[in-house]
Amino acid sequence: MTIIDDILTSFATLPERLARIQGDSTYRGYRITYDPPPIPTRDHDWHYCHDDYDGAPDSNDNRWGHACSLEEAKREIDMLIDEATP
Repeated sequence: MTIIDDILTSFATLPERLARIQGDSTYRGYRITYDPPPIPTRDHDWHYCHDDYDGAPDSNDNRWGHACSLEEAKREIDMLIDEATP
């Protein structure tokens, strides 16, 4: 890591720091990553995608999304799983 990376990491929240150090994490079959886009809002910093998601436009597969925090991504994943469970 460079000095700039160290400085940026010191300003990040704990989940963001852990994600930067650990890289991708998984939760209930979903891969969660921290990858903030260069936009002013922080609502899309965390991305989640199911391991089996293929992204085909005709698949009607909604097992992916964006969230503002790691905790919010996990809540959204829980909601997706609960909706899919009969």
